[in-house]
Amino acid sequence: MDVRKHNVIIEIPPLMYFDAWLEKLKNDTNIEAIEFFIVQMVSLNHGGVINRLMELGFHGTIITTYFFARPLLDAFPSLKVITIDELGRQLYIEGSLAFKFIPMAFLPHPQMFMTYHVTSGILFSSVLFSSLNVNDPSNKEERHQALFDFHKMTMPSSEYLKEPLRRITHLPLQAILPTFGNHYLAQEVPPLIEQEFRLDFYNTRNVFTYDAKGQKDFNYLEISNHLIVTLLKTYDKDHVFNLFKDSPFTINDTTLEISTSAYSGYQLYNEIFKHLYAVEGGVILALLEPLVSLYQNQYGLTRPAIYNSKMVEIQQEMQALEQEKRLLKQQIGQLEARMRQASTSLLRDANTGLFNEQHLFDVLKADFQTDPHPPYVRGLLMVRIDQLVAINQKYGKATGDESLRHLSYLINQLKESDDVLFKLNGPDLLLYQKETTTERLLATTIKIRNAVAESKLFIEKVSLASALFTSDEIDVSVIDDKIRQAMQTLEGRLKVATSKGKGQISDRHTSGTPDFAGNILLIDEDDINRNMLTRIFASIKYDVITAQDVLQAMEILEKHSIDIIISEINLTKIDGFAFKQTLNETKTYANIPFIIVSHSKTVANIRRANLLDIDLMLEKPVIPEELIGHVARLKTRRQASL
Repeated sequence: MDVRKHNVIIEIPPLMYFDAWLEKLKNDTNIEAIEFFIVQMVSLNHGGVINRLMELGFHGTIITTYFFARPLLDAFPSLKVITIDELGRQLYIEGSLAFKFIPMAFLPHPQMFMTYHVTSGILFSSVLFSSLNVNDPSNKEERHQALFDFHKMTMPSSEYLKEPLRRITHLPLQAILPTFGNHYLAQEVPPLIEQEFRLDFYNTRNVFTYDAKGQKDFNYLEISNHLIVTLLKTYDKDHVFNLFKDSPFTINDTTLEISTSAYSGYQLYNEIFKHLYAVEGGVILALLEPLVSLYQNQYGLTRPAIYNSKMVEIQQEMQALEQEKRLLKQQIGQLEARMRQASTSLLRDANTGLFNEQHLFDVLKADFQTDPHPPYVRGLLMVRIDQLVAINQKYGKATGDESLRHLSYLINQLKESDDVLFKLNGPDLLLYQKETTTERLLATTIKIRNAVAESKLFIEKVSLASALFTSDEIDVSVIDDKIRQAMQTLEGRLKVATSKGKGQISDRHTSGTPDFAGNILLIDEDDINRNMLTRIFASIKYDVITAQDVLQAMEILEKHSIDIIISEINLTKIDGFAFKQTLNETKTYANIPFIIVSHSKTVANIRRANLLDIDLMLEKPVIPEELIGHVARLKTRRQASL
């Protein structure tokens, strides 16, 4: 799909530059051939520009927001206009997704949006990332200041930047093209987004303007929306939305902005506080009081009436709550002390005092729910004393345990304060870096390895085998699977490191490092057969997840990403054929390669397997080499079809 041949134009030029734009356009196409105009930024002179376009033969479609679509259709009834919401915020051309539309409320006007071209990875960011002109584009500080000045000059508050920035962080951006100022290429994008996140300002120009008589004309709608932004710093989005449920204020459920109200002017500002007090009590007035004081002291905005009538009551309520808070803190402190004492034996290794493997899995399960902000990754370093077995044999287990304590002490002295060291169930230790880079993880590994080699803490000279893993190596949506694959990869790399000699380091670039092959779901009531197949596939880096019946198998499918299913025919309640029939009725699981095994490979069973699109039927006892070969081919075939 070639977007260019469909003549998609992003943004309408200002009327003063229309003739120059038209001359430039003639080099590529003509007005009659333009199929789509995407209008992100609304201007007062756009009506004049569209009138010129129609006079010159424009018959395409305008894509914009509801905010701009209504006046356009009123002025030009014959014009084809469609909103980004009507398109589901996506534009398909010739059956392929061409553009995504990303809302960004009040930057600086309601219903603004950006446009992302899927194929090229280019973001047309409208005013976001725009900047003023600079004298020296190579001067980094000057460019940063120009970007800050533009945002401060045109936008209500830095808080409004956060949500649209979060919406683009997952996109594979190759370039950002804002409406004004500098353009940015792929390598400039991560630091640019980080800089935008750090911007901090509130634009008083959006609080009030001066009318013709020099009197302040307050923007009460914008002020009210700023109150909502303040509430979002304390309450979650659903709670804030529910505060305005069944109220005189209509709140957009996506942007959490007031879209309509029965009130206007100062009455709007006053009634919001009356409503919030009615549904949440004095606590919410106390929460908003610093902002109310800011408006009063800096801008001269009269405080809402409820603060005068309820302030004594609120202060008494706050004093009571403060007393209750102190008592609760005291009780919580006592409970936490008891919990820490009780949980020490559950969370820590008795020998080293380090957090144990179970606690590591709990930490990873929480952290792996989200990815760190690029270019950072989650980093894992697994280490083992090469000589630990020999030390245990030569000096006894007590000396071996002492060696692990010395290693724990040494690593804790060398690691950064944010890094956490864990003791695994076997002889290994694992250092976890929550936000790191591949380079930092490797540098830490080398520093620890060298320190151990030079240390005199140990009963004799020792060396350290090390294995590294970063979270960007595996793209798996199921968190438990990702953690399991990470640990299996680390264990495999540690074996490679120890096989190559003493003091070796193994990572993704180390030759001979085994890769994780995939997940196999095995349904069989025979314990012996389950254990045999688990060992067979573990030897070739497959993780076998077993089930005794079909109901348990369905639960596993919902929780894990499965590459191959192997099932016995004869199962209680629901047999293997009925299980496959159930899978065939779903879009999610119908195409997972399915192998059925049985002691009874009859013609009737083969015919039934063919009718159900079962990929393979094998007769027990299964020959391991035959099964391994079939699994490898089925997985390869499935990967090619995805």
